[in-house]
Amino acid sequence: MEENSQAVKPTFRSFFWSKTAATLEIIIGALLCFFPLSVILGIFLIISGSHLYSISNSFSRSENEISMVGETQKYYKYKTVVYSLILLFFIGVVSLLIMFFSAMAGAFSGASYAYTSDMHNFWQF
Repeated sequence: MEENSQAVKPTFRSFFWSKTAATLEIIIGALLCFFPLSVILGIFLIISGSHLYSISNSFSRSENEISMVGETQKYYKYKTVVYSLILLFFIGVVSLLIMFFSAMAGAFSGASYAYTSDMHNFWQF
């Protein structure tokens, strides 16, 4: 029984990387809060980063495993919201770009007809 519990314990390296990832999530979330369109995404990144940081702290203190599971579920719940918002933001930006370029193509097609219609009549025999 002792051998199995030793195999599950994380190493110092996993503590370091989980705390580094949590710190980076919090910093990126704070930077995203400066832009008006990405405030919601930044807030959820800050919340998920703080949950990941508390998970890594509870691993290092060897706290109750039930609380670690609860924090991990909260982290993944917020991470799912973050990825969903990124996907919606990406779809919105792509659809806006498609609408912009299609409107620009429609605007230039009407303007270019006036310049090319005389040439078209000139080359007809």
